[in-house]
Amino acid sequence: MRFKFRFDNILKHRKIMQDLAKKDFLDAQILVTNKQEVIKGYFNQIGKSRETVFQVANEGGQFTLSGQQSEQFISLTQIRIRRAQQELRDLMMLAEEKKEVLVEATKELKKFEILKEKKHQEFKKLAQKKEAKELDDMTVMRNGIGDRL
Repeated sequence: MRFKFRFDNILKHRKIMQDLAKKDFLDAQILVTNKQEVIKGYFNQIGKSRETVFQVANEGGQFTLSGQQSEQFISLTQIRIRRAQQELRDLMMLAEEKKEVLVEATKELKKFEILKEKKHQEFKKLAQKKEAKELDDMTVMRNGIGDRL
């Protein structure tokens, strides 16, 4: 006799739900990482622009149109950074929500896996009892104890 778990379809469904939740969470994490890289790029651009302004000033150059454009670029980039940081916060909140969904899906899956394992252990015990009873019956029949009663 073979073990068959009654809730196997539900277990498979929970596994699929967990896989989908994991995929959604990883996608959200990728978006967060990408936005962090964008912000880092903005900071690098500001750093390069400041280096350029500093080099011009060290060389004795005057603060010309190029310097004004650099300052304007820096202030606009800082505005972009603030916007990107707000988007990053939103993405991080979304990623946290996806993580909570993943944790919940994993808990649900684990419940069914534990139930399946318990049912499998019960099945093994019943099979062992049945086998032991059959062996006892065979022993009784073989030794003829059943005939003497």
